Amino acid sequence: MSEVGRAMARGAAWMVLMRLSVRALGLVSMVILARLLSPGDFGVVALALVFLAALEALSEFGFDLALIRIADPDRTYYDTVWTLSLIKGAVVAAAMAALAVPAASLTGEPAVTSILLALAVLPLIEGLQNPGIVDFRREMRFDREFRFRMVERLAGFAVTLPLAVAWESYWALVAGMVAGRVAATVASYRMSPRRPRPDLSRAREILGFSRWIVASSGVHFLNQRMDDLVIGRLVGTAALGAYSLGKDIGSMTTNELLMPISRALYPGFARIADDRDGLIASYMDVLSLSLLLGVPTAIGIALTADLIVAIALTPDWAAVAPIIAIFALAGAVQMVAANAHPVLLALGRPNMSFAFTAGTAAIGLPALVPVTLWYGAEGAAWSIMVRQAVLTILFLLAVRHLLRPAAGRYLAALWRPVLGNLAMAGAVFWLRRDLAAAALPASVEALLAVTAGAVTYGVTVLLLWWAAGRPAGMEALLLSRLRGRLGLRRVPAAAP
Repeated sequence: MSEVGRAMARGAAWMVLMRLSVRALGLVSMVILARLLSPGDFGVVALALVFLAALEALSEFGFDLALIRIADPDRTYYDTVWTLSLIKGAVVAAAMAALAVPAASLTGEPAVTSILLALAVLPLIEGLQNPGIVDFRREMRFDREFRFRMVERLAGFAVTLPLAVAWESYWALVAGMVAGRVAATVASYRMSPRRPRPDLSRAREILGFSRWIVASSGVHFLNQRMDDLVIGRLVGTAALGAYSLGKDIGSMTTNELLMPISRALYPGFARIADDRDGLIASYMDVLSLSLLLGVPTAIGIALTADLIVAIALTPDWAAVAPIIAIFALAGAVQMVAANAHPVLLALGRPNMSFAFTAGTAAIGLPALVPVTLWYGAEGAAWSIMVRQAVLTILFLLAVRHLLRPAAGRYLAALWRPVLGNLAMAGAVFWLRRDLAAAALPASVEALLAVTAGAVTYGVTVLLLWWAAGRPAGMEALLLSRLRGRLGLRRVPAAAP
């Protein structure tokens, strides 16, 4: 593995650690809040966040991505990014305030007005952040990125929980978001020595790269967040609260593995974009790693969704279980195209990402309203699943077209994890069927199911790898690292 490859691997590990740490905090917070607040409280905040997400998506210029792509940016680039970010934040804040009353009328929920007015400060606060934090990723110092991102989550956690106990109101969620964003902005200046000043001299260059990022972000919002608005309007805020929580838990694998890995990969891919063979090798390595670790985690969540709800939540949240399962399966599908998006960005083809997300939105959104009317929140979740499957196929075809990796390399990355997941799913299914009559506590059944699934998957994949002649790849790398940690003799892998 090259030096860039090792840096990418370290970066991915740091980003995954960050997301897992954040998720640990988030899960603790979520479980406690679900016991303090009602599904309706979650639902009304989720409705307001749809409008915040829409405005932020339509103004997501990807300034940080532009800085990373520039080989050696001078101060004027950072100052321009800071100035543009501040302008963007002010415009989005004003738009949120202007939308507050119409949004309440559109959703039929009067509380949306006051929540949006309070949340209008978020984009303005974020616009003040120091652009020097981009250097953490430019220099692949993901340990510093980890610390920076944790500041916001810790501050939000520290504010939300005590206020939820004191107020028992959705305003605790709002206050936590504001506190987290303020803490992150302060931390950006403490962690980076850069001190930006107003400058727009590089605006044309920065915005030239960003136009496709904006377009892609807008249609990505339509693909991923319009379901919240439709459910809130057609089914109600209580159903939306359950749906929102189920989506959050079910998407854990995507959010905590796929997204941070992609964030770490883009700087490395950008460095080796001109080295086709190196880019193919790195792409295949990460694809294999995502399939080996991410897909079984997602499928495991889907198979035990009802147990997760029984252990962590109250009976009021019973409708969450099927939503968790559907979004976990969607995450497993998404893992198959885990690192295609950063490859397209590194190759300077953000227009392809836009075309794919726009195409799937054009196909899926017209069906969202009737599907939700007929099948409720579960129908909306299945529509997201189908769109994600189509998008995954398109991304795989795009990478195949641009890089032209041999078909055998895809097969080598896919076949062992696929068979391992099938064996795992079968083992968990049969075990739970046999345990149904025993009426075990949910925590005990979950422990047995997770253990059986993990052992079955690990043994199956290792046996298949051994039977294939121990080829070089992610299994060999992971096993070698494990042996190194345990101080055991390493068994070399065969040549590819």
